[in-house]
Amino acid sequence: MGTIHDVRYFDSDMAGAPSTAGMAAAGRMIALLDACLVNGFNLKSVTSLVVADGVATVTTDGDHNFRDYTVIRIAGATPDGLNGDWKITVTGGATFTFPTTEANGTATGTISAKTAPLGWTKEFSASHVGVYRPKTGLRHYFRVNDTSAYVLQYRGYEAM
Repeated sequence: MGTIHDVRYFDSDMAGAPSTAGMAAAGRMIALLDACLVNGFNLKSVTSLVVADGVATVTTDGDHNFRDYTVIRIAGATPDGLNGDWKITVTGGATFTFPTTEANGTATGTISAKTAPLGWTKEFSASHVGVYRPKTGLRHYFRVNDTSAYVLQYRGYEAM
């Protein structure tokens, strides 16, 4: 499995990043939080994943637009130890690498890569309302009400 990476960085110029353009619309902040906290973004199909001497080299089906040191999430690979979150080094427009302890070989499966989310869960969802919770730490709840085009309401809870 991938390793834990405590520092993750997102900005609006990242490929596939949720946009803050037109934020004066109900639900726009929920979409942004879903992408960054729960789902990830910039999903790419992987055409090959090859491990050689402790380095996994990933090739995507086109320009992946990932950046050096971005934490990405690999899914759908066999062996399972290649799935998870990895800090990458970009080696080309359609290739990147990450360190691994898996044996040399070529992964199989329907493999994908995306910018990894922060690893939170979405505990509740309604129209333009969401309750988010981190998987580690104090695990408090963060409730967001995005039903207004111009006012965002949020509140933290120790228990819900």
